[in-house]
Amino acid sequence: HFVVDSNSCVRSCSANKMEVENSSGVKHCTACGDTCPTVCDGIGSGSLKESQTINSANIHLFQNCTKIRGNLVIQKPGINGDPYLRIERMNPEHLNYFRTVQEITGYFNIEGWPEELPDLGVFENLRVVQGRELRSSKEYSFLISNLNNITSLNLKSLQEISKGNILIQQNKKLCFYNSVNWTRLTGSTSTLIKIVDNNKNCECYCLNKQCDVLCSTDGCWGPGPSQCLACKHFQRNRTCVEACNLMHGEVREFTDGNMCKACNPECLPVNNNLTCNGPGSENCSACRNFKEGPLCVSKCPSGIQGENNTVIYKYPNAFNICMPCHTSCIHSCPG
Repeated sequence: HFVVDSNSCVRSCSANKMEVENSSGVKHCTACGDTCPTVCDGIGSGSLKESQTINSANIHLFQNCTKIRGNLVIQKPGINGDPYLRIERMNPEHLNYFRTVQEITGYFNIEGWPEELPDLGVFENLRVVQGRELRSSKEYSFLISNLNNITSLNLKSLQEISKGNILIQQNKKLCFYNSVNWTRLTGSTSTLIKIVDNNKNCECYCLNKQCDVLCSTDGCWGPGPSQCLACKHFQRNRTCVEACNLMHGEVREFTDGNMCKACNPECLPVNNNLTCNGPGSENCSACRNFKEGPLCVSKCPSGIQGENNTVIYKYPNAFNICMPCHTSCIHSCPG
């Protein structure tokens, strides 16, 4: 779980490069385009090398961060404050800084959390925990422990725990954890998955804390159709749905696998039939405004550069198809 940078194995890419994966599954560093992902040091790395936990004194370093190079660790002294080190109690609102985080190269370790927050929803965009560094001799990369008030994890974007074992323990109100297909996340049946002393399944059932009916058998992170690991039928953005709006609905759609995707705005909605069969206005069944060659457009082109330095103007005919004006027209034409 290293990356290749100029034929060398490194733990992370330099500031002007980003990590990509080739068709063989090998991760390597490549130069960024216009902007690089915003990479922040995690606990045990760089500016936070000596820190033990995220706290009120360092949480500002994670503003606008999309990738954490190192570990994400939140312990009770980080939440409650540490008088000995003169660190104040954390403002729970500051945890919203983590809503932009998509990737952690090390491990994910939460052992302290504000009592007023019932889930870990501030990590709603976290997609990957790589586990290049592991916690303790048990080699944990995903550890959630002793959070007395959370009822669900709500990690709705998490799709991969690349390496390391899993520990979820002593979260007395936590439900939904046993529905998760952890093997789907780890990609390995040999991963140690230790889940003990959380809320009992029977109590969760009595509280109606069960996966939504639109979730697949892979389980869910919390209540509602947006917390499913995968969908039983179709998915619109991040939410599972029973069907796509193929022939009805305010915004018409087409299917791409099990994904519902919106037709181009230039497509005319067609009742009881498909409005489009793919992305782009060339896939519209009918045009909302005008038709220019294979494309649906909002207006006919005017002043297009043609061959031999000519300028082409077009007008809509009776069928709203864009037709070229006579070559003698120098600005536009009515028909």
